[in-house]
Amino acid sequence: MTDHYGKLKSVAWIGLVFAVAGIQGQELFQRAERQQIVEYWSADGRYTIGRSGDLECAWQPRQTPDGSVWIREVYKIIQPGKVDPKKDLTGTTPEQRAWTSWIERRYAADELWANAECLRLNQGGSDPASGAPAVKPSSRKGEGVTEVSPIPPPDPLPCPPGLLALVGAPPRLVAPAQPMRHMVVFDEGLTLTYEDHVKVRRKYAYYRFAEGVMSAGTPVSALEPNQLNRLATLAGINLRDLKIMSAVSLLEGGFDSVNTYDTGFVSVGLIQFASLVDGRGSLGRLLRSYKQSQPRAFEDDFRRFGLEVTDDGFLVAIDLESGQELTGYEAALAIIRDKRLIAVFQRAGRREPFQTAQLRSAYEQFFPANEILNVSLGGVRQQVRAGDVFRSEAGLATLMDRKVNIGNIRDVAGVVESLAAKYGIRDRARLADIEHLAVRQLRYRQDFTASRNLTQPRDTANALTSRSGSRAQPVKKRPKK
Repeated sequence: MTDHYGKLKSVAWIGLVFAVAGIQGQELFQRAERQQIVEYWSADGRYTIGRSGDLECAWQPRQTPDGSVWIREVYKIIQPGKVDPKKDLTGTTPEQRAWTSWIERRYAADELWANAECLRLNQGGSDPASGAPAVKPSSRKGEGVTEVSPIPPPDPLPCPPGLLALVGAPPRLVAPAQPMRHMVVFDEGLTLTYEDHVKVRRKYAYYRFAEGVMSAGTPVSALEPNQLNRLATLAGINLRDLKIMSAVSLLEGGFDSVNTYDTGFVSVGLIQFASLVDGRGSLGRLLRSYKQSQPRAFEDDFRRFGLEVTDDGFLVAIDLESGQELTGYEAALAIIRDKRLIAVFQRAGRREPFQTAQLRSAYEQFFPANEILNVSLGGVRQQVRAGDVFRSEAGLATLMDRKVNIGNIRDVAGVVESLAAKYGIRDRARLADIEHLAVRQLRYRQDFTASRNLTQPRDTANALTSRSGSRAQPVKKRPKK
């Protein structure tokens, strides 16, 4: 199967052409600035890399990025569009169910093989930190996943012919790896530590970078209410909307959370603002807004450490070894490779100016109330504000959860239109009557109707039934504790 980096590069190619055409010759750092940044990061003790764990467990089994790419290709056949990253697909047809059953068996077989290989290597005394492994030198695959058997044993589980024809033979799904620990120290004494080869859930379909790292940071729920309210006030967000945003962000992380191992490429902060493959995305929009609104804070948090953003929202990063200025896709890869750069984001996430910027940008980019839904009511095409249909906190949280994770709420208009037709709703003012039914269909990663901290949609089942003759399914009341 083609190297997953090759695939990512081919997908990114068109975007890169436009990126280079738009910014070529517009360097944001002067040569003296680049030299100063490289010198700062080259200081003794600034960045150290060492073995993670004891020598006896230096080698550990890890899912491979190539295997994750292959699993995602299978899932695309079973279910087009974004798949909930916390769930495994089982298929909707007998053939698809046979495929996913086979994948589970193959994954388990690779786990057994990888565990045995790790045991053999650890007993042999291989020390990745020493640079002198006791075993035969291994080859590096997938920019970080180490395949230690030059000739793997014959596959005891041949791939089903139908699946083989569609996506090709699977690579090794689990393999031995050598996780390394990275320590970054800033002048003020802040020390941040990361471990690469992140241990992801079994059959995770979005794992892409073995050298990537993650840190959950401090969850929003751990902050003092007064502190969060103060940040919201500074960002111009009312307390009701902050409550909804907080419910969704708990699924993502804290202001200082970072992630560089999955398809988001570089993901940062409250709701995981992501650069995506082109090195721009919601993260680029966040940084651009921060730079424009608080230039001095941006300088202190990012520019002086080698990170910038173009007027078009492309990430810019200094290669801390060569001093070269990189933009867009290449900048994102540099941040993934060099843990010093992702540490800059985490440091900024612990400071009030960038926290305020995150809240403001999250509201502007993802809060769904002002999204316009184009729906047909009684054959008449109308534009309806999402907040006029979804009026409860749980309803708006459901939409925001979809927009944060999927990137849009395009499916919402179809659901609203279908329900309106079913219950004979022609007046846009009555669309709020179907909110509780629409929320049930649109639930994505979490059921916000189960939250006692959020206001809930009105159950209008009886009213809908009496007006249309169609029976609306009542919402089951949860027993009070």
